[in-house]
Amino acid sequence: MKQLILSFLLLLANGLAGQNPLDFSGLAQQIDSIRRADNVPGVQIVVTNQDSILWRGNFGYADLEKERPITDETMLRIGSVSKSFTAMSVMQLVEQGKLKLTDKVREVASELPFSNPWAETDPITVAHLLEHTTGFDDMRMVEYATSGEGMSTLEGMEFYPNSKTSRWRPGTHTSYCNSGPPMAAYIVEKITGQTIEAYVQANIFEPLGMLNATYFKNDYVNQHLAKGYTGPDNNETDYWHLIGRASGAINATGTEMAKYVQLLLKRGQQNDSTSIITPESLTRMETPKTPLAAKRGEQNGYGLNLACSDYRGVRVCGHNGGMEGFLTNMRYIPEKNIGYILMINKRSGLGALAEATLNFLIDPDNQWEVPNTPPKEFNTDFLSYYRTATSRNEFLRFLEWFLNVAWIEQKNDTLYFQSLLGEPDQLSVANDFTLNRHLSNGKVTPLVLSADAEGRTILQSTATLENFYKTSKTAVYGFFALSGITILVMLSFLLYPFFWLLRRFLTKKREFKRFYWWPISASVAFLTTLIAILRGLESPDILTILGNPTPISMTIFVGSLAFSVLALLTFFNGFFIWKKDLPRRTSVYYLLGALSIIFVFGYFYYFGALGIRTWA
Repeated sequence: MKQLILSFLLLLANGLAGQNPLDFSGLAQQIDSIRRADNVPGVQIVVTNQDSILWRGNFGYADLEKERPITDETMLRIGSVSKSFTAMSVMQLVEQGKLKLTDKVREVASELPFSNPWAETDPITVAHLLEHTTGFDDMRMVEYATSGEGMSTLEGMEFYPNSKTSRWRPGTHTSYCNSGPPMAAYIVEKITGQTIEAYVQANIFEPLGMLNATYFKNDYVNQHLAKGYTGPDNNETDYWHLIGRASGAINATGTEMAKYVQLLLKRGQQNDSTSIITPESLTRMETPKTPLAAKRGEQNGYGLNLACSDYRGVRVCGHNGGMEGFLTNMRYIPEKNIGYILMINKRSGLGALAEATLNFLIDPDNQWEVPNTPPKEFNTDFLSYYRTATSRNEFLRFLEWFLNVAWIEQKNDTLYFQSLLGEPDQLSVANDFTLNRHLSNGKVTPLVLSADAEGRTILQSTATLENFYKTSKTAVYGFFALSGITILVMLSFLLYPFFWLLRRFLTKKREFKRFYWWPISASVAFLTTLIAILRGLESPDILTILGNPTPISMTIFVGSLAFSVLALLTFFNGFFIWKKDLPRRTSVYYLLGALSIIFVFGYFYYFGALGIRTWA
């Protein structure tokens, strides 16, 4: 009996020790240090296992002006983590036999506004909405900037139908789009007769005990929600009434969200007798099925509003979230029975905090190193150049197509993935059509080679939502060379007046060639437009600046429109210049400028970047 009691006590001690083997004091110091260095007002973090909260951490302020601290009762906005609640609602209906992921959206909710040129052969399904494989453009700036207060889910989707047009065959590429989940949410509404907010409240929030979590700005939220901040000076943001609430509007505390993380760790089981979702449904949420890479058998990546990938040898799942003034990082690690919710009340500064937290839970001694895995045999078809095949925001495609270029190469005994603007990442061979890309932080993202319906060779990563099509080195550098010449020629026209003034001052004889005003004016209009676009994109208040008629958005519109007119006038004037009795070098110089400007005009016209009204 004595031996039996001793064994029981040892097992109990080991069990208690196993509940919380980590010393969180070091992580707390690291988080507060990063928060201060990155000027993040407040941080709330909760680490949990299946059964209990292991650690809570509150740092900084919920309200800088009043110096109100972050506490356990402080609510923050979880942003796109809300999407997983929409997907879970859909899967509950699938389990009840009321809906199938393969159901055609046009048949179950014909009133939803969208367009699909491939509807006959490749209809949009419910799964496409949740996996971001519809081919839709993301919500436009005007949709982001418009208040959805008082709008129904359907009214939010009807606000701007034009963004919901498939740009490629549904089920080809994963391209993040905030319109898909609200459309799926409307299907839930139509089937159940409840709003998505009421359905989630009754079927997820209340069973989990998330009693104050809400999609709306109610009295409780007014009292407990942290202020949101943005920019280097921590400017306070207004409450954002997202028109597609199902994509990102939930307000909750870290403690409430920890209950959701526990549900995911318990594979959907609320307790021993009931479940909110079956393990099979949760596995489906974590697994991509519809893009080309998934059809090749790749199981990692973005599934139904949850994403999983290998991180330092461990499978990690979750979702990120972003709202005006808030960012969220939710991760859970099933094999380690641990997960966390990390929320901050600023629109930047989450990355280092999230990486520190994940590294602490997975690799506290920082022993991990990028594995050196020399390829024994691999498919040499991978060795090529690639250019982006998709864009999340179509109006920015002219920038992304130009800059988002990558290539795979072999140096000595190592394969590398090299992007134009990034550091090289080592690759290892998974199979004949999959290479594993080892990012410097420890994340592994598969690169899958396949072909689309048009016969183009496609390279996809469902973990980083990148899609490329194969091109050639000649095509890439030939275009860069042509672009470089064009930029230099246009720059020379911009500098021409200054050189003319200098020579005029020195010689007092040189006559200004007035016809040069055409290429000079076109170049000025182009440069002004480009600067305005970059200023708008870099602004911490991007939604307000680009989603409304503001000086910057109006400059983009007027500048790009003026460039269009001036580019055409410059080009057609070249025919008259060539016929004039002018020195050949003058005519050739003007013609080179005209060709350069019309080349830029054609590029922008092709990508629909002329006369851009970002607020319209």
